[in-house]
Amino acid sequence: MLIGTARYTALDELPNVANNLEALKKLLCEPDLWGVHEANCRVVADPAHVPDVVEAVAKAAQEAQDTLLVYYAGHGLLDEKLELHLALTDSRPEAVDYTAVPYQHIRKRVHESGARRKIVILDSCYSALAGMSGTSDPIIGKATIVGTYLLTAAEDWALAVPGETYTAFTGELVSLLRKGLPGGPELLDLDTIYRTLREMLESRSRPLPHSQNRDQGGDFTLVRNRAVTQPDAPEARAEARHRVAAIRDARAVGRRASAAFLRRNKLPNHQLIYVRRALDRDLATVTRAVAPGALERLTRRRTFRHRGEQAVDRDVPPQIVLVLDPPGSGKTMLATQLALADEAFFCVARTADDPGVHELNEVLRDLGGKDPLDLLVETGMPLVYVVDGLDEADNPESRRAIVQLLKTLGKLNAAADRRRLLAFPVLLVFTARDDTWERWISVFEGRSVVRFKDRLARFSDEELGQALTRYSEAYQYSLVGSRTPDGTEALSVPFNLRVLSEAYEFQGPVRFGDALGENVLQQYFERRRSNIAAQGISGLTATVFMELAGDLALAAVRTPEARIPEQTALRLIAERSPRLRGNEREVLGLLIAEQLLRHDGTGALRFRYPAFIEYLVALTAVRSPGLDRLEEVTEKVAAAPEVSSAAVRRNVRSLARSMPPEVARQANTVYTTSPTYVTANLTTFRSDLGRGTVTAAEDLETIHRTIGRMSPADAWEAFFVVVAKPNGQPADRVVYAFGHAWDKNSRRPDRWRLLEKIGERRVLTDDEVVERIAGSRRPREWEVFLAWLSTYPERSAVAHRLRTSRDGDLLAVFREGGLVWDQVTGLFTLALNDQDYVEGVLFGSAAYAPTE
Repeated sequence: MLIGTARYTALDELPNVANNLEALKKLLCEPDLWGVHEANCRVVADPAHVPDVVEAVAKAAQEAQDTLLVYYAGHGLLDEKLELHLALTDSRPEAVDYTAVPYQHIRKRVHESGARRKIVILDSCYSALAGMSGTSDPIIGKATIVGTYLLTAAEDWALAVPGETYTAFTGELVSLLRKGLPGGPELLDLDTIYRTLREMLESRSRPLPHSQNRDQGGDFTLVRNRAVTQPDAPEARAEARHRVAAIRDARAVGRRASAAFLRRNKLPNHQLIYVRRALDRDLATVTRAVAPGALERLTRRRTFRHRGEQAVDRDVPPQIVLVLDPPGSGKTMLATQLALADEAFFCVARTADDPGVHELNEVLRDLGGKDPLDLLVETGMPLVYVVDGLDEADNPESRRAIVQLLKTLGKLNAAADRRRLLAFPVLLVFTARDDTWERWISVFEGRSVVRFKDRLARFSDEELGQALTRYSEAYQYSLVGSRTPDGTEALSVPFNLRVLSEAYEFQGPVRFGDALGENVLQQYFERRRSNIAAQGISGLTATVFMELAGDLALAAVRTPEARIPEQTALRLIAERSPRLRGNEREVLGLLIAEQLLRHDGTGALRFRYPAFIEYLVALTAVRSPGLDRLEEVTEKVAAAPEVSSAAVRRNVRSLARSMPPEVARQANTVYTTSPTYVTANLTTFRSDLGRGTVTAAEDLETIHRTIGRMSPADAWEAFFVVVAKPNGQPADRVVYAFGHAWDKNSRRPDRWRLLEKIGERRVLTDDEVVERIAGSRRPREWEVFLAWLSTYPERSAVAHRLRTSRDGDLLAVFREGGLVWDQVTGLFTLALNDQDYVEGVLFGSAAYAPTE
């Protein structure tokens, strides 16, 4: 959409603007630059009325699917509130508010567009800012739109230079598009264009342009670089048109192949809320490494004195990427973004439970006919094949499909090798929950893999700022009041921000403290209750809805992979209330429309997020009389890998606070005496500690009460949770856990590791520890104990106590044990004599004799 006002009745005329519009339309429609169809490159010249502009932009914004570009050249005016207005032919400075187009009207239409890329270019003069400093900054601030790249001229004085064909800013833009950028990339992105224009204008002492983008819009590619392609000959032009058509057709095929995935997973407002993360940039780097041009063989050479020059192959770059993050962190949104991308690669996205997930060859044939490698090499673009949700496809059939997919990759690489390429230009991207990865290790074992772990779990400070803006604008609410550290920490988790935004959609101002109450999910389901009740389905009250949601959540934890057969869901609806019978499918459709449930690739139903199950089963349990369902829920959740029993407990604890004190006491009793619960979460506790998250006091109490009834393996894991310094457990509890872990694991050859931790916690000389080491017959355990003992001031007293703790002289026993006890003998002798041990010293049995 190219808009320009050259003629004015009350402002200085800008005849160059008409030339701007004509030149830009011609260039943007050139097939070797962008190739926009003429019908899609619309011009509004010399508009006289506000609707002439606003309605044209609204129509273009509504129709645009891939890219929306809005260009305006003319006078820029400010009203008394410093709001930007775009001048029309009859605009008057003293009546800006009703004779010019308020930029906020353009901003709103661009913001609402479903286009993946939105670009705004303002070549405006700011006559209303004459005499003010920093005139461009207010304009940039007023003009910025989330997900949009804004490029603007900075000053008004040199906008239209007498005698020149174009305005100063657009003239340099036209020159860059027409001639290209020598030495530049094949595709010119917006940041490159901005930097080049700035250098060109600065070299001519012209006002400098400004740019601003939200969400890395500068990565958007706009046109091809003519200085690289130089398609002057008719053959070259035909080749360029053919290449553009091939790319367009292949992208269309990719979108069709991803259609099922996008129907299931793409949020209606995805483009408005998606925040590009650091991981997006890292994935772009990995993707560039498998582009055809980067895979040419023998691209490096090394010189040898005796043999002259010898070609050396580069290493084959990784072709498999694993994205491992917690539930709700945005893995599926990342997969959706890749599927919608219009960057320098083709993309197909599928869910891991898709029956056709292994059909990579078929996808390639659809993309490029008989020889898809020709297409990829010709276009210079690789294929990114995304498989989302390995954790939701943990079954033999899906495993076989993924293994078949990896075998296909091997065959494709063999074909690429015959074409003198290091590998086939394809990148496989798999996503999975971080806590389910261990189940897939054997499938990927021995393959070159790039693992991105915990990269999406939290927004960085910069990403959170963008996310808060994007989500609040998309869901039409605003957070007001002071941001607390706890609140900021909570919203840095993408799932929390998404759920909070859906809970407060259309709410307007929301106090920060109110929005982040005890439980964000509680607020979310309160809103859903109201929405459901408002539908007017007979018998479906707000209370019945919550009870039904609880029934479905319990059904999910009772079924493999949390899948609910549709017939089961319909039966539960009918059983919940007699008044719902006959309306089961309508109710089910409403639950899906409210995004509580979704259909998966097998036709079964799944909750949209595991966190929904975790909240609903907790709510059902605490509301049951006497909490008689809590023990059942604890056992079922512990056996369901898709659901976190630790999260269920947090929800139980939170919900119980708003109930009579007896409920909280009963819930605490169930958990603190449940080895099932703690056993299911020991691995999670240790993983959280590795990320810097301390174990909850209630969970540590449960470990203390149940460790005596644990299996040897669980007691071992429990000890390492208790002894962890961040948990700050007192010495008596550390020693208590040590005793159980030591006694239960008497057959473990690495039991000495327990002593390492005991030594670090400075409780090595506790009677319980000394008593147990006295009974050990393993040299390694004694070596670790004595090495740590040498760092304690009471080492001599403890050594003398140990020497007489068994029948006979313990030192003599060591000496009689042979060479394997030499180190123990030396360390023990040092301790008896209260001498320091120098780390690394090895002892022989004759090196020391006890001092009498």
